[in-house]
Amino acid sequence: MGRKMESRTGPMDRRDNRRAAGLEDYAYRASSRSPFNWEAFVRRMGNNRELCKRVLAVFMQDTPRQLALLNQALAGFNLPEAQRAAHSIKGAAASIGAEAIHRAAYDVETAARDGNLKEVRERLPELEWAFASFLEAIARNSLTE
Repeated sequence: MGRKMESRTGPMDRRDNRRAAGLEDYAYRASSRSPFNWEAFVRRMGNNRELCKRVLAVFMQDTPRQLALLNQALAGFNLPEAQRAAHSIKGAAASIGAEAIHRAAYDVETAARDGNLKEVRERLPELEWAFASFLEAIARNSLTE
């Protein structure tokens, strides 16, 4: 979870540090992770490229649906449902190696679990940005063709 870091005033939780820095850096944090490592994914899937393409297609179809459920849950102030949607995205992203999406979904899921609606809303753009970056990387590399 959040590791403690020492600051001049004492211990500081990593999430508190991110909050203090503002969310302007979310694009940097997400972009510092590769949106997707195709070759690592292929290796994890037993070098079956056709299976990889099918799994990616499902991920690319389901994630927008999960993001819509997440937004709908937030509109209804339903944090347990927001947590479930973020958890689904997190697990799917981890299974294909989409690290930036996984991390952003983890942050949203944790904030929802903690009952912090404000932070969920602050973290959601990072998750959406990470997914958009993933789609761009897939299109740029023609990985689903």
